[in-house]
Amino acid sequence: MYTNPSEVITGKIENEMFKGNGLISNAIHFDYTSSNLKYYFIFDIRDNQISITYRDFEVSTGSGYYSAETYLYKKNGSLKTNSKAISVKEGIEKEIGALINSLLISLNLD
Repeated sequence: MYTNPSEVITGKIENEMFKGNGLISNAIHFDYTSSNLKYYFIFDIRDNQISITYRDFEVSTGSGYYSAETYLYKKNGSLKTNSKAISVKEGIEKEIGALINSLLISLNLD
């Protein structure tokens, strides 16, 4: 539950684009802890169609936020397969999927 929406999603509207930052509490579940997920989003609305872009995912730790890429990819660019990488990937997919579904329901587009 969000207690202060202005701290969860901030953004601005430019022409037909809405850009902002999002924060989902406890989105990533590791063995005994949960971490927050921060991201940047762009909603591009043109010709009655919506394009949604999410990027710059960051996962919280006890000492700050780190790029999700550090959890997901090896230095050579190949995908990691350890339990933390799987947790981050599944958390991102689940939470972003839920956000898109919520948007579709709100706009009655499904």
